Amino acid sequence: MENLERQNEKIDLTPEQIKEKFGYKFVPVFDEHGFAWAFDGEKEFRICRDGTKAFPQFKNFSNFDSLGFATAQKQDGKWIFINDMGEQVIPGEFQNARGFANGVAMVVVDNKYFHIKPDGTPLYPGKYYFATEAQLENGNIKVLEGRKVHTINLKGEIISTEPVKGSWESYVIEE
Repeated sequence: MENLERQNEKIDLTPEQIKEKFGYKFVPVFDEHGFAWAFDGEKEFRICRDGTKAFPQFKNFSNFDSLGFATAQKQDGKWIFINDMGEQVIPGEFQNARGFANGVAMVVVDNKYFHIKPDGTPLYPGKYYFATEAQLENGNIKVLEGRKVHTINLKGEIISTEPVKGSWESYVIEE
């Protein structure tokens, strides 16, 4: 909360002054949530408008998506969804997680991929060996089940199934 409180205060430093004060290698460009990427010569991380590291309790966090959520990696390596105050907004911890696109987010649990809605409920009942994000123009998702590739719409319905071919071959796990 300390970073958020500082972020909400009036900051009298310009991005150029923040760069100089903290020794960052480039001038930060802040997003609408008040965060910017910074680089100190060794690693890249996010900062608040006052120049301090944002949400130090996390190893990393993504850009905020259209719903105002970001994925954040906890110190134990698990991923969660947070708001711009650093609070967890969707129940659960994931091996991996991607931000929301077209109203769904891809997550991984027990090495299986699936998509969730903003309330954290699964979009469809199955969990698969691989899945695409819902960023395609039509929002459809492709998932791998055995040697079949299903196309799933944003209602969670399988709308087509094809045999595995091409680049999908590299994701097949023989059981």
